[in-house]
Amino acid sequence: MKHQYIIIWISCILLLQACSSSNIETIVVDRTPSTPPAPEELEEEAPEIQGNILRIGEVNKITSLDPLFALNPASQRMIQLVYEGLVSLDEHDDILPAIANSWEISSDSLEYTFHLDRNISYHDDESFASGIGRQIRASDFKRAFERMASRDVPPNAAELFVDQIIGFEAYNNEQREVYLTEERTLDQIPGINAVNDSTLTFTLNEQDPYFLHKLATPFAVVYPEESLDNRTNGLKNHPVGTGSFTYNTSLGDTLHILNRNKNYHGTDENGAALPKLSRIEVLNTSNETNLFSKLALGQLNIIMELGPQMVRSLVNANNELNSSYRNQYELGVVDHDEPYIIQYNPNNIYNLDSGHASALAHSLAFDSLKAAYGNPSLQMAYRDNLVNDLSHLDDLHELFSLNQDSRRLIMGFGTDISSQILSAQIISAFRDKFNSALMNQRVLNRDIFLYLDQNIRYTPQDRAEHYPQEIMRFYNDRYILFNNELEGIKFNSYSWWVKLDHVTISELPS
Repeated sequence: MKHQYIIIWISCILLLQACSSSNIETIVVDRTPSTPPAPEELEEEAPEIQGNILRIGEVNKITSLDPLFALNPASQRMIQLVYEGLVSLDEHDDILPAIANSWEISSDSLEYTFHLDRNISYHDDESFASGIGRQIRASDFKRAFERMASRDVPPNAAELFVDQIIGFEAYNNEQREVYLTEERTLDQIPGINAVNDSTLTFTLNEQDPYFLHKLATPFAVVYPEESLDNRTNGLKNHPVGTGSFTYNTSLGDTLHILNRNKNYHGTDENGAALPKLSRIEVLNTSNETNLFSKLALGQLNIIMELGPQMVRSLVNANNELNSSYRNQYELGVVDHDEPYIIQYNPNNIYNLDSGHASALAHSLAFDSLKAAYGNPSLQMAYRDNLVNDLSHLDDLHELFSLNQDSRRLIMGFGTDISSQILSAQIISAFRDKFNSALMNQRVLNRDIFLYLDQNIRYTPQDRAEHYPQEIMRFYNDRYILFNNELEGIKFNSYSWWVKLDHVTISELPS
C-alpha cells in the first residue's frame, strides 16, 4: 500500500521546536435495520431548524467530499455520513449489511455474491433529471470500482483491491499508463459483474480474509453516475449518496451542513426511523483553542480528535479527563493503531544513508519527547535492525548546522544535534501538513532526506505493516471530547469510522 509523502521543512521544524478464510459456503442475511467568536456566529451562517442539531469540530482539514479524494480521517468521517457501501462496520469492527442485505461466499472463498436492497435510493439532487434520487443499481458499484483505476483520481482506493479482484490490475495499469483512450483494449474489470440491477459479484484471484473489511472502507462507497456526468465539479463540493445524512451546503471550506435523510432505510432496535438527529454541522478549523472555546460556549457538541495542545490541557497522566472538566465533558479514548512513521529517502542528494537516519533517531530523548507532547499514551519504536552509530551525527552537523536552506529537509535539530530531541509538535505538524499539502506535493524529491508518513488502517491486516525505509514510528491514543448531553455516539478502532445515527442530545438539568 502506498501512502502520501509529507514534507517537513527545516525552518518549520525549528519554529515548532520552540513552541482467516472459510472452506464452506457462508450466507449472511437479515439487515438489522484564542478570543472566541461571538456565540451567534454559527446561527448567523446557518439558521436553526426544529429538532436535534449536532455540531462537530474537526481540527484536521476536510479535503474533499468525493470518496476517492478523501484521503485523511476527517474527510473520511464526512464520507461515512453521506455515502454507504455494500457492507459496513459496527463499533466492534465487525461486518454488517449496508446496501447489500445479504451475500454469499463460495466454498473456495473466491466468489462473493451480493444482493442489494432495491428499496434504497440516492438522495434527491439536481443532478438527476427529475431532481428525485433514483434507486440503487448494481452497475453503480461496478462503475465506482472502475473509476478507482482512473488516472484522474488518487491511487489509494485501487491499491486496496488491485491485487485481489480478477482483471483489476490489468485494467488499472492500462487506465493509468495508456494515455490515448483509443489505444486502450480493456473496457471493464472482468472480476466485477453486475448480474442484474440487484445482484453484484466479485471474483478474486486468491482468498482474502479481509475483503469484506475493504468493502466497508470509505473508498468503496457508491454514488450515482449522474453526479459525475451532470455537475462540473462532480462530488468534490456536493456529495450524493444513500447515507443517513444528505448534503445541504458548505460555507467555504470551514462549515459543512448535512440534513437528516428522511428516506433512510435504517431503523433502531425498536423499529424507529434513523437517524435521530435533524442536522449536522461540521466546523473545520486548525485552531484548537477556537474549537474548545466553542465547545465551552455550547456552539459545538463534540471535537472529533484532540490535538497535542488540548491533550496537554485536558488529559492527566492516567489517560483520563482531568477532574475539573468531568462535570461538563466526556472523553472518548480510542487505542490508536495508526502510527506516524519516519522514513528516510535513500536517493537523497547528500549521500546520507540509513546509518545517518538511525543515529539521529537514536539521539532522541523519548522521556523528554513524551513530557513535551503531554500525551500519556505516546509510544516510540525503532526499526529492529537499525544500527546505532552516533558518529554519523558529525556528518549531519557538518551538512546542516550552518546552512538552513529551506529546501534541505532534515528532522528537527539545532546547533547541537546530539543534545536535541524531536519536538513533540512534529506529530501535530505532520497532521497539519498532511492535510494542507496532501494534494499539492506528493512526490519524494532528492533534496528530502527524512520525511513523515501515516499508516491509515483500513483492515486488521494493516496493523503489522512496515516500510522498507522506516526508521521509527510513533503511536498515541486518539481522544474525542464531547458534551455530557450527547448520547448514542459510537466509535471503533478505525480513525475514519464514526456512527451518528443513534445520537440524541438531551437537556441537562439546570
